[in-house]
Amino acid sequence: ALEEIQYATPCFANSAALLLKEGFYNASFSAFLLNRTILALDAAITALVFGQPHGDQGCAQGHCNFYTMPIMLAYEGLNAIAPADKLRQWATQLTQVDPKRAYNGWPHTAGNWAIVALTGETLRWLHGFRNSTDDICAQLGNQYTAFYWTNNGEYQDHSGCDGKCSPMPYDHFPRKYIEVMLSRGFPCDNKSDYQELMRRAAWTSMLLQSPWGELPTGARSSQHQW
Repeated sequence: ALEEIQYATPCFANSAALLLKEGFYNASFSAFLLNRTILALDAAITALVFGQPHGDQGCAQGHCNFYTMPIMLAYEGLNAIAPADKLRQWATQLTQVDPKRAYNGWPHTAGNWAIVALTGETLRWLHGFRNSTDDICAQLGNQYTAFYWTNNGEYQDHSGCDGKCSPMPYDHFPRKYIEVMLSRGFPCDNKSDYQELMRRAAWTSMLLQSPWGELPTGARSSQHQW
């Protein structure tokens, strides 16, 4: 049987919206793809508003934390393409997202699951779909500790070796989201702290990669370029 996997639907909507925005396809295929993209974004936003899965509703396999950023990027990409009534519908729905109902552990989510949700919530705030950033900044403050970050700016997810090691891709993955927040409008007072971590981490990553861009082997998802 067909099964929706994790956050594939919002990521499809995001990728397709970018291709449509940039005029990558001819008019005929663009019209076909726009229809499918609208359906995908409809489904993703509806799932996020519902929250954690129950029956056939909610985010696939409980991965709401990963839905919001690609949803917001897809919304931006379709802003000048989708019908006005559809944009109004999405905007209304995006104000109805309840982080406590949607995200695992909010507002005490740990690891990279916290950072991806915080990035999505920052984008919702930037678009006026939520008012306060207090809970965002509190969690970003809690993340800024030696438990999660090395002096070289690497993120430690503690998800490998029964918590005794941190797979390298789980350094790159959350840093990508931090960079999105920094580039789009970091909402908290410790912005300069995170900018310095990202500067150090960029140098560290370059020194660790091979000339072909490979990551060192070992642990989950090694050499997987995120």
